[in-house]
Amino acid sequence: EGRLGHGDVHDCGVPRKVHTMDGMRVKRIACGAAHTVLVTEQEGDVYTTGRGLACGHGSLEDIHQPTRIQSLAGVAKIVTCEAGAAHTGLLTWHGEVVMFGWNGQGQVGRGDRIDQLTPLVLHIPHQIIRIAL
Repeated sequence: EGRLGHGDVHDCGVPRKVHTMDGMRVKRIACGAAHTVLVTEQEGDVYTTGRGLACGHGSLEDIHQPTRIQSLAGVAKIVTCEAGAAHTGLLTWHGEVVMFGWNGQGQVGRGDRIDQLTPLVLHIPHQIIRIAL
């Protein structure tokens, strides 16, 4: 599924550099069973790799190297990320929660069980300061 971000689907028994992230300062990494999420230091951009359902790019196609989620461009700067088995939670600078991925148990927080293939800003009437999945 490409969860390691090396451009392939092979297991790796020793640490290996993820070359597509060269020159970027990553401040947060979260790993789920199906994907990996990375948040960059300065811009707060979000990159994902792994099973398409969990990656937030609007597709079920697996992603084999970290790819920026373009649809987050209009959202406030992302400060942290958390990964569930196949879903992701993000927290913005303004205390907003953004969710996407597998929603079979309602974990995306939308009130249904339909998978969320793109990031969704949840409407929570309070500023959130920390998330955990």
